[in-house]
Amino acid sequence: RKRLEKKNRAIMRSNLNAAREFFNKFSDKLEWIEPQGGHLIFPSLKDGKAVEQLDVWAKKDGILLLPGEYFDPRYERHFRFSLGRSNTKEALQAFEEVLQKA
Repeated sequence: RKRLEKKNRAIMRSNLNAAREFFNKFSDKLEWIEPQGGHLIFPSLKDGKAVEQLDVWAKKDGILLLPGEYFDPRYERHFRFSLGRSNTKEALQAFEEVLQKA
């Protein structure tokens, strides 16, 4: 159990650092709040647009975005993103291409 916990913490730490770099790079387009303990984040578009168009572009590139309103009505202009997966860095790279269209 300890070994698995250590491995997961290392993945999360690495993904959090990648997310910090990503959201700093796109700070003109995205807002986010760094998680304080969990692996889910709910970024939003700074221009106030709804997530629907971003979702359409993402699906074309094989990325599934879940609108934040699926989880809480207050997150209408947000989308869910997980930092707990082993492929998070690859997902951020793919999402970068989607943001180039936005």
